[in-house]
Amino acid sequence: MGKMEQPNTIKILLAVCSHRSIDVSSKLSMDGLITAVPKGFRLTTVVGLEASIAKSRSTWATIFHRGTDNDILAFIDDDVAFTPADFWKICKHAYEAQQIVGGVYMKREFPPIAIVKTPDGKFNFTGEIQEVEGLGCGFIAIPRAAVDAVAKDCILTHCGKFHDGKELLIYYPMFAEIVVDQKDNEGYWLGEDYGFCYLARERGFKVLADTSIFLKHIGVYAYSPNDLMIKREV
Repeated sequence: MGKMEQPNTIKILLAVCSHRSIDVSSKLSMDGLITAVPKGFRLTTVVGLEASIAKSRSTWATIFHRGTDNDILAFIDDDVAFTPADFWKICKHAYEAQQIVGGVYMKREFPPIAIVKTPDGKFNFTGEIQEVEGLGCGFIAIPRAAVDAVAKDCILTHCGKFHDGKELLIYYPMFAEIVVDQKDNEGYWLGEDYGFCYLARERGFKVLADTSIFLKHIGVYAYSPNDLMIKREV
């Protein structure tokens, strides 16, 4: 018989989105995370092995929405190295504030950081919480209310069948590339993670970047905020 769950336990479904393999630095971070779950949290970890990151995120968001009792949907990508304490921090913040909360990591191309922008058009690594229009979902915590609100307006999508007739995949495309601000046959393209943030914001949720969190994005080397050197504003 398992241990009785404590009242007010924050229940988290963590989906690690992996194309083929998990980077060694990310694996070490994950090992530290799953072997020492703090009191007051329940962690369920799954790995999404799917070539399409949009389909992988949407699939686990759909499973979270339709078939679990979890409070928080969290994503960590297979190439992000982090400190476990920061993961619990964003999950607790997302649960208590009922807003989307994540860390900021460097991208391997321009623009250098994985955010859309702040309402005033500027972003600073001040160590404080800053509201942004969108965050990369490589290290993020999303409350159930936000997932449920976005799923409500999505079409349940079927992705073919196996030879025995069983469904291959069914999901709500909550994480999808979209074009916004369309005018005069032009628009602004958003990737699947920014697309979800856009849909959530349209439904009244905030997207919050915790700039006290120091993440590494693994590529040819570990990209980090240090790559901005002494330039603090981007």
